Parts: sequence; C-alpha cells; structure tokens
Amino acid sequence: MVSMATKAMILSNEWRLIRSGPLEPIEVHAIYEAIAKSVSSGESPNTLHICWPNRPYVCIGIHQIAKLEVDIEKCKELELELVRRQLGGGAVYLDPNQFFYHIVIHKRYAPIRIRDLFEKFLQPTVCTYRRFGLPAKYRPLNDVVINGRKASGNGAATFEDAVVVIGNVIIDFDPETFASVLRVPDEKIRDKMVKSMKEWVTSLRRELGVNPSMKEVEEAYIKCFEEAFGVRFVEDKLTDSEREYMSALIRKYGNPKWTYKYQEKHKDMLRKLGGKRQLKIMENHYIIQLVEKPEKLIRIVAEIREGKILDIAISGDFFLNPPELLDIIENTLTGLTIDELRRINAEEILRKSGLETISEDSKLLVSQILSIVSKIKK
Repeated sequence: MVSMATKAMILSNEWRLIRSGPLEPIEVHAIYEAIAKSVSSGESPNTLHICWPNRPYVCIGIHQIAKLEVDIEKCKELELELVRRQLGGGAVYLDPNQFFYHIVIHKRYAPIRIRDLFEKFLQPTVCTYRRFGLPAKYRPLNDVVINGRKASGNGAATFEDAVVVIGNVIIDFDPETFASVLRVPDEKIRDKMVKSMKEWVTSLRRELGVNPSMKEVEEAYIKCFEEAFGVRFVEDKLTDSEREYMSALIRKYGNPKWTYKYQEKHKDMLRKLGGKRQLKIMENHYIIQLVEKPEKLIRIVAEIREGKILDIAISGDFFLNPPELLDIIENTLTGLTIDELRRINAEEILRKSGLETISEDSKLLVSQILSIVSKIKK
C-alpha cells in the first residue's frame, strides 16, 4: 500500500534524488529498472538517479547481436566487461569519464511519442553543457550536439507503468579504445572509424581544454533539472524492495544467456555466415545480410532455402517498445515463403502479437523492418 507521504510526493513537484556515485557496470543497468518497478507500483515517487561506472566496459543495445557489433575477443583482451542493456541503441564504450543520469517517471507524466520524450527530458543535458559556456542543442532522435558533434547519447524504455530515460554527459572520450572493440572488416576501416569519431563526437575536455570534476558536472545537471521542470529534490536512498529486486536483476543480466541471447537463438545461421554479407551454401540455399538505416540502423540476417525462410535475425540500434515484439516478428516471419513474406503487413503482425500496448513509433519501425525484409530475393 502506498503511504500518504509517497502519494503527496507523486502528485507534487517533489522528486526523489539518489546519488550512487561509482557503480559496477552491471549495477548501472540493474538499478534503473529496480527503481522503475518501484515508481511503477507507486511505492516510490518520480526519481532522478545519478551515477558513473567505476571502470570501463562495453555496452550493447537490447536488440543487437553481440558478435555482429563487437569484437568479443578484443573485449576479453582489454578486460572489458560486455553488458547488454535493457534499452535500444547501439554499442558503446563507457568509462569513469562519463556522468550518467537515469530519469525514472510514472508514464502519466511522460510524452507518448519517443521523439517528444527525448526532446523534453534532454533539456537538462543541453542546459548542463551551456552552463560550461558551450552552445549545446538537442538533435532528434536522442542526441545532444555541440557545433554538430555528438556530446550525449541517450536511450529510453518502459517498465510496466514507468518510463526510464538514460543518458550521459561526456567529460572525456577515448575514440581509439571505442573503435578497437567494434566489429569492422579490416584495420583500414578501423582507422577511418577513429578519425570519424574524432570528427563527430566531442566532450567537455575537448571543448574546454580541461576536465571539469564529476562533482561540478553533477551539481550543474541537478540545478538544470530543477530549473527545466520546476521540481524540488528530496535526497534519499534505494528502498529495501528496490535493493532486493536490483540483486535479482544483477543475476539475470550478468548471465551470458542474456548477453548472448540472440547469438544463441540464431547460432547455426550466424556460424555459417561468419562475417560475410552473403553466403551461398548450395543451389537455392543461401544466407543474406541486409543493412539499412531509415532512421536507426536495422540489420536483417536471413537463411533461405527453396524460397522459404529457415531462420531470420533482426537486430540494430533501434528502440522497440515493448522489446519482446522483436521475437514475435522473427517467429512470425520464420517459415514463410518469399511470396508470403512480401504480402504480410505490419498490422497483421501486430494483431497476431496479442500485445495490447504498442507505441506508434514501434508500429512505424515494424513497417520499416518489413520493407527491408521484402527485398530478400528467391
């Protein structure tokens, strides 16, 4: 039962503020879901949680296939933990030079469209950079930029009746290490990637010539958040139930079955394909990889034999809500002939899914996926 005090905080402009400081990589991604469960049930009020990783790690999005995006052996060589987060987006290299914020709100206070959600809740991030004298701007869908260079990456997800927006303020950036752990065809491409990252990613250090302290960034962000939304923070800690649930999530998300779940589901097809874009196994039997970026990257890997889909893997740095919709799409398309594949539409898949709540953004994404899939040839 929700206490009267908690109800008052939920209905007022008072927010809970939790400062965790440095956390283990897996803790960074378990903690916001634990908070979300509590906010969803009404046990806790809307919450701003701030932290940073205690060591470098590599993080992939919920819809990415690890072996297609990340050099797993390089991660092991550099002793970088690989974490699959519960949110969309792409593979990233994260380290203690990045300040993280987790905005956890009841869905009644959140815009329905994901573009509107990001535009609203990235205001404090823009403001933080501006407090350091930098001309930051919001850039759709989920970035903050300075003079055209990316200065903050962000993601969002819904957990029951709570919405979470996560993101960072980049104090310093290491493009060489980032590029070294990404899966690329050859070293020439990697060199070009490093050069490109230096051109389109920036940081406070790059713009200012010095590293502001984490404390300075933290205080600037909190102040900006208060001003942007007219809220007053009440500092607190995790509740006992949040800690208990967080421990369960650490066990779940620390399991290799979670980290490599799509790799395991499609292991035979991915093993055959290797790093190729297309593989002919025999006459009328082949594996093809299609990659397009209508807004976010969508990667399709499909095995076709005698004009029928034996297996299909859909991955990318997109945001799909609810995330389990991806498995439903794959399962629906597997076993169809190419002709049947071209006739199926998004409405039919959504109807078959049985899911009651599907965002308009996700409906559009399903259509984009089917448009790419329709290009598979017999």
